[in-house]
Amino acid sequence: MPELTVELHPESGVQRIIELKLDYGLPANTLKKLRSELTDKLYEISGGLSKTSEAAFALGAYNALAKGCEYDALPPAADAEGSQLSSDYRSTAYGALAEGKADSLGIALAYCALCRTEGIECVVVTGTLDGEGHCWNIVKIDQ
Repeated sequence: MPELTVELHPESGVQRIIELKLDYGLPANTLKKLRSELTDKLYEISGGLSKTSEAAFALGAYNALAKGCEYDALPPAADAEGSQLSSDYRSTAYGALAEGKADSLGIALAYCALCRTEGIECVVVTGTLDGEGHCWNIVKIDQ
C-alpha cells in the first residue's frame, strides 16, 4: 500500500485545498513498467476466456487464477541466507498475474481486475478466516 501524506493549504480557514500525496516506494518509470506488464497480462488472460455470458467469464477467470497463481499464505520472510521467500508484490494483482504467486489480497485484486475487463461488477472484501486476515470477492453477475 502506498504511503499517504496530507497537506492543507492554507493550514487554517474555511476554504482550503487538500493535497494528497501517494508514495508507492518505487520510481515512476518502474511503476509504469509494472502497470504495462499487468495490463498486458490482464488482456492476455481475459482474451482467452469465454464471453458467452458473465457467469462463464467469471468462472473462467477463477479457473485461470487457480491454475496460474500459487496461493502464498505466509507473511514475507527471509530464509537462512537472507533471500525473500515471498514476492515483494504478493499483495498485488501484479504478484498474482505476472509473478504467479500472491496472498488472498493479491488474488482477490487480480480476480477483480479480470472481471472489470469485461465490465463485470466486482469488489474486494476483507474479513478473517481461521483467525487470520483474508480477502474475498463479491461479484454481481446479470442473469
